Amino acid sequence: MNKKIPTSALQTDFYQLTMSFAYLISGIAGETTGFESFIRHIKPEVANESKFYVFDGENEVHEFMKIVKDEINQEDFFDRFWTMFSTKIANPEEMYEKAKKAFNSINKDFEYNVIHNGTKVFPKVPVFQFKGSKMIGQLIETPITNIVNGRTGQKSFETFFPEKNQDISKIRQDMNSVSAQYIEDLTKRAIEYREATSKVLLEAAFRRAPNFEISVVASRIALENGWDGTSNTTLFYEFPDMIGGTMAHAFVMAFEKEIDAFRTWNRIFPKSTILVDTYDTVNAVKMLIENNIRPASVRIDSDPIEELAFKVREILDEAGWTEVKIFLSGDITPEKLIKWENENVPFDMCMAGTKYVNIDEMHFVNAGFVYKVVEYERDGKRFFPYKKAFGKSNYPGLKTVFVDSDGDISMTINGEFGFKNVERLNKNPYIEFMSGIDFSKSDVQYAII
Repeated sequence: MNKKIPTSALQTDFYQLTMSFAYLISGIAGETTGFESFIRHIKPEVANESKFYVFDGENEVHEFMKIVKDEINQEDFFDRFWTMFSTKIANPEEMYEKAKKAFNSINKDFEYNVIHNGTKVFPKVPVFQFKGSKMIGQLIETPITNIVNGRTGQKSFETFFPEKNQDISKIRQDMNSVSAQYIEDLTKRAIEYREATSKVLLEAAFRRAPNFEISVVASRIALENGWDGTSNTTLFYEFPDMIGGTMAHAFVMAFEKEIDAFRTWNRIFPKSTILVDTYDTVNAVKMLIENNIRPASVRIDSDPIEELAFKVREILDEAGWTEVKIFLSGDITPEKLIKWENENVPFDMCMAGTKYVNIDEMHFVNAGFVYKVVEYERDGKRFFPYKKAFGKSNYPGLKTVFVDSDGDISMTINGEFGFKNVERLNKNPYIEFMSGIDFSKSDVQYAII
């Protein structure tokens, strides 16, 4: 067994657990749901002048998914899941029975596909696909992203920068044993973050860390140097009071209407944090106010983040919601925090991950993979959510990815999903998405058939 992968589906980000619990309580955890992992952009520091990455992580994905399949059917799985967040629930006794009954009723079988090592990776073309229970697909987001991101980043850098042997050797050393030098450098970086702001500072580097072992090291270093918490549940039994998290875009995209996601979350986790930037940040905040859904804080995760922070603060204050805090996240650096403090950007909490853990040579292996819900079934209908936040769009639907004899890609929503002839990909393919659905006639975030 490769020790660089999680050995449990519960070694994840805390918000995967809270979202999964909310799915159980709201009765949608068992919905057949499709998730896909893909990249949005090719980073030149990873791939030089190439327009593609070289995939790696196939074996590790298979190892981890075998663990998930075995673990999810274990008799004590739900109770271990419950232990990690039950203290954050107002009425745990009532919720426990309802959630356990819902968990026992979901279908534990699932399907997944992962492309072969060495396959070319292009923007918005999936490398991993999952179809099964919404809860299971949600739980695996962080570990799957961690695996394909670090492995593909390392393989791509080695392929496209063969002349940088010294850097490659250093990356291999750090990824194999987490070198003393990397730990020293990461500690300095953690201190820089902590000294840059007096606001609540949370760590969430797991998905973007080069591998699982480094993610654990990074989370521990952050907590030991004054950060206020981490999302990494691997440290739950070591730092039980410092593990936390809110919700991700997947939760909002799991509902036909954004307001339904907000109402559901607030009912299950009242006075917590609500993520407002999935579709339209300003409109979402106004929606909360109009419907009197008053969270403890609202989180903004998309650019233009400073501009949105000022606007959201203005809207909240005009409504008399002066106590509602603003939580910022998304590629935050110490330099950004210092700038925000100097310019009095209104925020009370922040979360850092990508720019914290990927320092020095390690930024060469951050390929930038994301993992998104792309479809689900409800009441006999198929829903195809797609995110429209600035620079963060995606193609909806579980797709058949087909490569023709010229090496070009067609992605089709046709009831099947998987990868066909991807070994024929050329270095600069034409990529076409053919859904058969007129999304222009749908509302801002969905098509339904």
